[in-house]
Amino acid sequence: MNNGTPKIFLGCDLSTAEDRITKVRSKSPRLIERARLHPSEHDEHKFTAQIIYRKQDITKAERYAAKRFRHGLNYGEQAEMVSDTFLKDGFTVTT
Repeated sequence: MNNGTPKIFLGCDLSTAEDRITKVRSKSPRLIERARLHPSEHDEHKFTAQIIYRKQDITKAERYAAKRFRHGLNYGEQAEMVSDTFLKDGFTVTT
């Protein structure tokens, strides 16, 4: 029912909220600094992929793998479970 009172619709993009909360809760100054950056300034999944794959040019598949890795760790997956998931999906990293 519209009684003539102006209505306000508010939309929120919470796509990075969990990541930001995790970083702030870590109390790490470096992570908190990255949490304050706008997504257009810093792509955390690409950054993680660059560390994992030890290179600057990252493919979409490598970024996606890094994204899954980060979320797995955030949700408490153990290293063996993360590793099994990657191997099952055909991802490998050699040193």
